[in-house]
Amino acid sequence: MHSRSRIPSLDGLRALSIAIVICAHVCGTINLQFPPYTHKLSSFGAFGVKVFFVISGYLITKLLLAEEARYGRISIGEFYLRRAFRIWPVAYAFILVVALLKSLGVLSLPPHNLLFAATFTMNHVMEGAWWTGHLWSLAVEEQFYLVWPLIFLLCQMRARVLICIWFILLSPAIRIGAYLYSPALFDSMQQSLLFLGNSIAIGCLLALLEPHLLRSPALTGIIRSKWFLAVPFSAVLMYGISVSNLGNSYYVAGDSICVLCIGATMWRVVHCQDFAFKILNTSFLMLIGRLSYSLYIWQQLFLNRDSTAWINRFPQNLVAAIAVSVLSYQFIELPFLRLRSRVPWVRRRVPIASSGLTGPRDSGRVIAEPADVLTN
Repeated sequence: MHSRSRIPSLDGLRALSIAIVICAHVCGTINLQFPPYTHKLSSFGAFGVKVFFVISGYLITKLLLAEEARYGRISIGEFYLRRAFRIWPVAYAFILVVALLKSLGVLSLPPHNLLFAATFTMNHVMEGAWWTGHLWSLAVEEQFYLVWPLIFLLCQMRARVLICIWFILLSPAIRIGAYLYSPALFDSMQQSLLFLGNSIAIGCLLALLEPHLLRSPALTGIIRSKWFLAVPFSAVLMYGISVSNLGNSYYVAGDSICVLCIGATMWRVVHCQDFAFKILNTSFLMLIGRLSYSLYIWQQLFLNRDSTAWINRFPQNLVAAIAVSVLSYQFIELPFLRLRSRVPWVRRRVPIASSGLTGPRDSGRVIAEPADVLTN
């Protein structure tokens, strides 16, 4: 059963997302190759990341709303400190290990690669390397964390909703404009927040509109319909179009349809207690979901399809990735989460009298602090 301190189904959904990423990365490593489909299968890793982005936008916005309801306004400083405690320890531990392996000659990196990794700007590196390449998505997350709380603090609810809607609409428009008129810009911005932020914005919008959406009989009917299975299928189909290079129509509407379907699917598995809900809230998937951040960060060292080293061959590469991730969770993530809970600034603020709350809550349910798009 799910804990009251966590939103139901999201750990399970994160588990499926990290499974997609890992399957995409392990595919093509020695002893696990499927020609001529290896490239297409490996390209689906970014689909898992899109799911993480939608979840991240939803959870971070839920936390900000809960903090605002409790204290009357959010604290930017506390938000950034909480994020640092949650994300930096594992990320910088990984970067230090990569730096050590580089110094020992075990792996090679382009100039300044570690600097981009350490400053969370890997999503704008043109000359990357496999070992740190996955940190582009963490960079997108960190850049989102810088921008969204400021918007949240400075804007009222109506403006927040409008900003999300405009971003959802403008992001694909900017992407297709660059694709048609500035190929160089298009190539350099492929992993930018500007191009990919619509995924996060959809999650933010769902959290902002949640009270209204839950009161909509029409939406409830659609979500509970037996035909809803077409929605997650459409998400995979739209992403498959991009993998198959079937034309630039994907950049016009395909990506937006894909992330909208991902958002709708997330909404259903959170609020509709059906068979999928029960599966996603099994103990095993919830455990994998909690390990997802460490899994995402550390798997890159082992699931390198271009390496012939023994540790990069299947199945030992997968076993090693899981083992190191478990150690990371136990000895890096959890200790820093416990340390964060003991930091004095967490308890200094006094809840507003009218809230009647003793902790961040939503609909009677305590909201746990999420790690990050790839973390939660």
